Amino acid sequence: MPALFVSSLIVLIIQLCLFGLLWLQSPMINLLVVAGHIVTVILAAFWFSTRWQHPMLSARDTRYFVASLIGLLPVIGSVFLLLIDNHRTLRAYGIREGLGSVDVHKETPQDLLNYFSAPEQYTTGNIRNTKDLISSLDDEAYLGLLIASRHLPDDEAYALLTEALYSPFESARLMAYSLRGKLEDKINNALEDKLNSLKSATSNKQKVELNLELAKDYLHIINVGIESGDKESLLKQANKHTLQALKLNKQSVSGFKTLSKVLRFQGDLVHARKAEQRALSLATA
Repeated sequence: MPALFVSSLIVLIIQLCLFGLLWLQSPMINLLVVAGHIVTVILAAFWFSTRWQHPMLSARDTRYFVASLIGLLPVIGSVFLLLIDNHRTLRAYGIREGLGSVDVHKETPQDLLNYFSAPEQYTTGNIRNTKDLISSLDDEAYLGLLIASRHLPDDEAYALLTEALYSPFESARLMAYSLRGKLEDKINNALEDKLNSLKSATSNKQKVELNLELAKDYLHIINVGIESGDKESLLKQANKHTLQALKLNKQSVSGFKTLSKVLRFQGDLVHARKAEQRALSLATA
């Protein structure tokens, strides 16, 4: 019995190693895996038929049984993977046909807070499904969702409020327009406060910090997607403030990290990587 276990374990390990090679997704390796699987099936069938015998079974019957069992392993594994991958689809189909039950839960604005990074049950498929779900809300739920958007990151809140401008409910459109304007004002006021603080700053340390904060704010406006902002001019401002900070402090790790972000926004990936490497070398020095 121990020898049988060892023999079976060796065959299993060989098969797992062969199937593991499929992750490489190389046509040549895939052919070698198929050939290796066939050879393993043949050798294992002959080995077990000569090593293990039973009065009721001939060597030919044993070879046929072992070859069928091992040969069908990939098919059985594929069926299991298909079932696991489509578990939710199968369950939803079963519920539609009256097999099983589903927990009924009424969505609240808090449940739907994360618009583009919503809980998994709201993003199965793509963003279109999430938009369809939000468009199915009634007036009261829509207003509650817009109010709750204040707790979202700026970019998600702005995207949600922009989408709400096309809501079928006039009250939701008006609220979205108002909240989006307030969000833009909040971001622009923060920018203005830092610009004024920079004018009155006296120490180099303050100037470096404020310049970097301003650069990040300009990038933040681009990331949020505020429609009134000109991306090209915003990038120029971000680049200007970053270079001013580095001129005042050539050893600023944060400065080179911000410069890398600006360069990435501009599409200059080569110099962006160099800026990242400079920041890393300064941080580890």
